[in-house]
Amino acid sequence: MLKELFISEVRVNLIKFLIKNFNEEFHVRALVRELGVEINAVRRELEKLTNLNVCIKNPWGNKVFYKINEESPLVFDLVSMVYKEEGIGSKILKSISNLGDIQFIALSKEFCKGRPASKLELDLLVVGNPNLTVLEGIIHKFEQEEREINYTILTEEEFLIRKRKFDTFVIKFLIQPRITIHGSEYELSRIQ
Repeated sequence: MLKELFISEVRVNLIKFLIKNFNEEFHVRALVRELGVEINAVRRELEKLTNLNVCIKNPWGNKVFYKINEESPLVFDLVSMVYKEEGIGSKILKSISNLGDIQFIALSKEFCKGRPASKLELDLLVVGNPNLTVLEGIIHKFEQEEREINYTILTEEEFLIRKRKFDTFVIKFLIQPRITIHGSEYELSRIQ
């Protein structure tokens, strides 16, 4: 299945675009304009992605619209890969050696699916002692180019205290689906 999924550059670009616009539906011609490729290439790749259950098609009148299939078992893994290659995850990974002492960085799946930033939701969790100038520079640039992100930085000790006190802000983030950008889920669970 992976061979079928990643063999085409058009397919990869189509997956990236649809994931970055997770909740939206697109007609073939709109996708052609966005990707700058031939219509037959887009149709062929949409058919393959639909057959793999990554996309769903929604007929409406005499047109057919496509979007990511949120129910597909592959989609969460694709979202993780896309956000590590592009967007805030990529920017962090490219600068990880300059970020200082970081134990863990994770991004909320709901944020990746397009949920707007909210003071009640945590989008990005950083555990460690990062170089704040570098990290805040990355976040500021992302917010200027794409959208606002709600983040928090906790030392390992602060994270441990909040976790032990069942702090709703941290616990809510930990129980929701997330994408690990840096560190290990296993190590995160060991911080007790």
